[in-house]
Amino acid sequence: MELSIIIVSYNSDLYIKNCIESILTYNINHSHEILVVDNNSNDSTQRIVSSYIPKVTIIKNLKNIGFAGAINMGIRASNGASLLILNPDIVLKENTINKLLDFAYSEGSIGIIAPKLLNPDGSLQESCRSFYSIKTIILRRTILGKIFPNTDTIKEHLMGDWDHNTPRFVDWVLGACFLLKRKVIEHHVGYFDENYKLYFEDVDICYRMKNAGYKVCYYPHAICIHNHLRESAKGFNRKTYWHIRSSIHFFNKHGWKLW
Repeated sequence: MELSIIIVSYNSDLYIKNCIESILTYNINHSHEILVVDNNSNDSTQRIVSSYIPKVTIIKNLKNIGFAGAINMGIRASNGASLLILNPDIVLKENTINKLLDFAYSEGSIGIIAPKLLNPDGSLQESCRSFYSIKTIILRRTILGKIFPNTDTIKEHLMGDWDHNTPRFVDWVLGACFLLKRKVIEHHVGYFDENYKLYFEDVDICYRMKNAGYKVCYYPHAICIHNHLRESAKGFNRKTYWHIRSSIHFFNKHGWKLW
């Protein structure tokens, strides 16, 4: 098996059908499997996914074990040499998967590769970034960011001085869609850190990937549509809490020296 496509879902019935259909619509030039790990959704997600059996395998958790935990469960249950991690709110474009796989194996030092993400209206989504600092978090998560939206700190973090139209090695990529090599994860970097229930698991795996000597690649010739909700940024809510908690874990784990 060359590729395992792993989708982690939780109350995703508005998006999951379009995500799966976008995978099935286009020809994938590699042997592959599709797994959906559902974190105990209480909407119609499981019913929708079950309608795609046997083309799709569904793993039903009895509780929400978090995004990182569900990814790890999918990795352990899968067989592919490459692992495409997808959010259910992703819609793939034609040849997205083929282009990611071909470029990923053109250079052995690539550990993670991610496509360009577009908003539903076709505008660019800023999905590759420099690593966080405490200053970045303050400006991104407090009213100070609205007062000073064009600071150099934010521009550098979002890589705003670049048109995002050429492949580039970056610090980290958004976990909505990225491809990893199983041998790198299992033998050199390790699985996703399950202390992150939501958010920062993508930052963490990219940070560990780079520390292990592998590259994180943004590859804009492969494209996806991402219905990115950014729910943690819409006032203080439960997802805001998890974002803050995950950021604290990241800095405690990797050192506040990133300031």
